[in-house]
Amino acid sequence: MKDLTHYSIIDKLGEGGMGVVYRAQDERLKREVAIKVLPESFVADPERLARFEREAQVLASLHHPNVASIFGLEQDGETRFLALELVPGEDLSHYLARGPFPVDEAVTIATQIATAIEAAHEVGIVHRDLKPGNVMLTPDGVAKVLDFGLAKATESDDNQSSLNLSNSPTFTGLMTEANVIIGTAAYMAPEQARGKKVDKRADIWSFGVILFEMLTGRQLFAGETVSDTLASVLKNEIPYDDLPAETPKHVRMLLERCLTRDPQTRLRDIGEARIVLSTGDDIGLPETESDGQRSGIKPLMAALTGLVALAAGLGLGVFFFGNDTANTEVPDPRHFTIDAGPGPDAPSAPAISPDGKRIAYIRNGSIWVRDLNRVEPRHLQQTSDALCVFWSPDGDRIGYLTSSEIVAVDPNGGSPRVLGNAGAHVSVSAGAGGIWTREHGILFSRGDSHVFRISDRGGEFSVFAEVDTTVDIDLHEPGFLPDGSLIYVPHRNAGGPNMLELLHKGERTEILPLGDNRIYRPTWSSTGHLLYETHDGNPGVWALPFDLGSHRATGEPALVYPNATFPSVAEDGTLTMLVGGGAGKLQLVEADRTGRMIRTIGEPHAYDYVLDLSPDARRISLLRETDGDFQVWVIDITRGTETRLTFSDGNKNDPRWTGDGNFIAYHVGAGSDRVSMLHRVDGSAEPESMYVGAYGVTSVPGSTDMVVTSDPDLNIYLAPRERDAKMTLLAKDENWQYGGFVSPDRRYLAYTSRETGEDQVFLKRFPDGSGKWQVSVRGGAWPQWSADSQNIVFCNREEVYSVRVEGEESPVLGVPELLFTREPLGFELRLGLHPRFSMTGDGERFYFYQSPKGTGQGPSGIVLLEGWQQEIELE
Repeated sequence: MKDLTHYSIIDKLGEGGMGVVYRAQDERLKREVAIKVLPESFVADPERLARFEREAQVLASLHHPNVASIFGLEQDGETRFLALELVPGEDLSHYLARGPFPVDEAVTIATQIATAIEAAHEVGIVHRDLKPGNVMLTPDGVAKVLDFGLAKATESDDNQSSLNLSNSPTFTGLMTEANVIIGTAAYMAPEQARGKKVDKRADIWSFGVILFEMLTGRQLFAGETVSDTLASVLKNEIPYDDLPAETPKHVRMLLERCLTRDPQTRLRDIGEARIVLSTGDDIGLPETESDGQRSGIKPLMAALTGLVALAAGLGLGVFFFGNDTANTEVPDPRHFTIDAGPGPDAPSAPAISPDGKRIAYIRNGSIWVRDLNRVEPRHLQQTSDALCVFWSPDGDRIGYLTSSEIVAVDPNGGSPRVLGNAGAHVSVSAGAGGIWTREHGILFSRGDSHVFRISDRGGEFSVFAEVDTTVDIDLHEPGFLPDGSLIYVPHRNAGGPNMLELLHKGERTEILPLGDNRIYRPTWSSTGHLLYETHDGNPGVWALPFDLGSHRATGEPALVYPNATFPSVAEDGTLTMLVGGGAGKLQLVEADRTGRMIRTIGEPHAYDYVLDLSPDARRISLLRETDGDFQVWVIDITRGTETRLTFSDGNKNDPRWTGDGNFIAYHVGAGSDRVSMLHRVDGSAEPESMYVGAYGVTSVPGSTDMVVTSDPDLNIYLAPRERDAKMTLLAKDENWQYGGFVSPDRRYLAYTSRETGEDQVFLKRFPDGSGKWQVSVRGGAWPQWSADSQNIVFCNREEVYSVRVEGEESPVLGVPELLFTREPLGFELRLGLHPRFSMTGDGERFYFYQSPKGTGQGPSGIVLLEGWQQEIELE
């Protein structure tokens, strides 16, 4: 079997009428999956395929720990296939072949199966082929039901059923014939065996058969032929005397209710079975003597009514989409990872809608929306340069910040509307954020000053919460409490962003000082908690019990989820966050020209994404999180030493070597207050300031001159290496330009511009700035020159390309050649930037960051967590 799209086929797992199942590697998300290739007869039937697609969408919303997930229905040429969760372990039929289960173990497994069926029934899915071969037991004892709903999904309208002659894979070629039976004979309900229409009660029968067989260790309905087996299902008396003597009374009674042949008198809701098995209480199930004497369940008790309502509330359909009534019970904690859609770029900045039905997030600078009852996310076109997203209170609009604007867009699609100018550059990593208020306003922080307010109808912004310059540098990431108080993170002159602060009726109150630990993205949860993230000590999303009346914490903070960022809460308390991303560490690596890793350098650290190789290729300058700020460090890659260069408060940014290797240039501050600094590497002199309002400083080869990007006009200039020197314009455009690099032969300037709507690499002549040639084709940034000036190497996200540069009077550019593709970092970079790299002059050695392996960061992606408050209350 050939590889399919981004799935590399490993080996064949099984085959049946439904198709062939393979083990495969998902090269984008770096995980193993099961690939089920659909048969040609199935794909050739448009109506059946459309029906299956609709059913698969519902199934994909069925995120449950006891249900094997569907990741997607995909196509490669004429081949349609399902990407499914690959569940480790053996199916239940293999265990049954070795004999019965102990009673307590059988009850535990059956409870998990019932829980899975209940969740499916709540969203209208009937399995119709529940059997031991469709229940996997993982090595740690978790039962997972496979192929949920696929029988119903694949049935054509004129087919009432299909016949399977074995206990594995269910679907055969007979399913294309009229009036055949769907299911496996030994486990199908009597009405199913007769070819009648079935509903969820057929699954309850199959569940009873499985539980019976786990207790007895033998097949309940058997025969030499399929006809004999079906006859046994329809007529044989069920041998309850074969049950072990130690079988509890409530389990016996439950089996009798499940294995009633008349569906009208059979147990009507699998949630009742779950309650019986998990509580050990018969909750009024009537005891009967024989199958023929069974009557319907007595008016199933007023006491059960409340329990059934609770069971329905635990169903994912209700739980996903919110409830109009107040939650009186805390649901069991559940979590699952959201499929962010196709493509290698990691999602970032997730935000759940107030009603809990949708999640908006950013990929590659654009906004995507995932409806939790659909398979595929929706890309909101024309949304670019998005840095953070937030929902309007009614969920009808999404607000977002770009590097310079506040914008709103319909989550169902349409053209974005610019509400106003942010007044300066916005940096999420520096603390930018936004929130939409019920008073038709948007509060936002840029990460460099006050909290501002702008009307959601558009206009000019005004200061809402002012920085106290005697104690603060700026205010970060605003949020609102239900009483109208503002919660935010103040960045102190001393100590950094290490506390939460409340603004109520003009008075500021410190809520949670954390010393050396920095706090980000506070948000209120209806569970009575303030949620926030921290990157230090024990990084992750934390919850602080908080009383709205007194504005005081009522307990100690508790860790909700480790190594998580971007907490966002729906009105019912459902929590989304990004896991495996910004709170994690990065590993510096050395690779060859094909991207093959040669070695790791040092230990993983909380690095920023920037790095620069020294002219002698012996040292690397980079940014490492140290004492609450990003500080400049120098790593000697030949000797293995790591030296901290900067010690002053405040984040440093973009350290670059000068051509002589004696200095490192970097900048501090933000906006028009940004200052470029020049720092001797040997530490023999204090750093000196050079340019105000400039950043991205690089050296001109063979000269002391520098190339800088100016703020706020975003143009690129040539500047002498002296304070307040007069600059010469090199590249000017209305769009953002950055990262100017002069070729070693000093003929050309390579730089990045967003004039096409996305980052692209361009060339201009140096030093007069004349001409302009586009180097990249499908996007690119951070160009670097080979030592002979004949090649430009750049990146487009994780991809690294090389372009040949020839010609005398004007450059003649070659076609970009893909050198290699790096692993995704697992989080979105600020300002939508591309992950940096650095290389040797001969283009044979590359240095970049990758996510460390084996660091215990757990799954990566957008995680939705339900019932999290119960989990932390039990700790």
